[in-house]
Amino acid sequence: MGNPYRELFIVPGARIFVAAAFVGRMSMSMVGIGIVLLVSAVTGSYGTAGAVSAM
Repeated sequence: MGNPYRELFIVPGARIFVAAAFVGRMSMSMVGIGIVLLVSAVTGSYGTAGAVSAM
């Protein structure tokens, strides 16, 4: 069995859709890191930053 994603990328327009979805979801995954970096820079505590990010 080959790569299971190969069948998906054969569909016309699938590559563009996947690329757009990747860019669109990148911001959601960066929110946690951004919160940790912002709070740790302001408070100087990674513990507080982790607690704020977990909330």
